[in-house]
Amino acid sequence: MDRQALYTFTFPGASKPTGLAVDLHKRNGALCFHDTVRPHELAGIIKEYDDVITLTKEDGRIFKFNLCTLEAFKQKYFKLAYNGQAIADICTSDADLWEYYRRRLWEDFI
Repeated sequence: MDRQALYTFTFPGASKPTGLAVDLHKRNGALCFHDTVRPHELAGIIKEYDDVITLTKEDGRIFKFNLCTLEAFKQKYFKLAYNGQAIADICTSDADLWEYYRRRLWEDFI
């Protein structure tokens, strides 16, 4: 899990990613992150794989977070973001992409 990376997230019941998340981290046994609207804190069983993190709630619902590289963002995930194509055009690396979101959307939080 990398706090300085962009992730896509898929909520239970969705077949594809539904949003973008930054500042993904564990705190007090919960998975915390910010999407383009607000911060979230989800309790459950957290499992980490190479580029995927899952959180399973007590009721069995599974939340999935996939590392989002600049290449993946430019190919398909830019559609999840307001002004996504313009963001893809100005970023030159994965670090640029994360920094854009950190600066533009969550400077009060992160």
